[in-house]
Amino acid sequence: LIHLDALQALGRLQEVLDESATMLIAYPDDLRLLIRRLDAARGLGLKTEAEAILQAINQAARAKPASERDAEEWT
Repeated sequence: LIHLDALQALGRLQEVLDESATMLIAYPDDLRLLIRRLDAARGLGLKTEAEAILQAINQAARAKPASERDAEEWT
């Protein structure tokens, strides 16, 4: 995740999208990863992609009990 944050800080949003897609194969319900992916899609103006990511976030959030979420996942 730190790598994705660094890419985003450098404005390399397409790389964030590409690398997060690969990471999602191993961690498909990782809310922190999905949130970073959403930020990149929004930054690139990819509305359709952002909507799909929001749906994935909602699905992953429903599957994770509230007691197992960390502070970042609640924001």
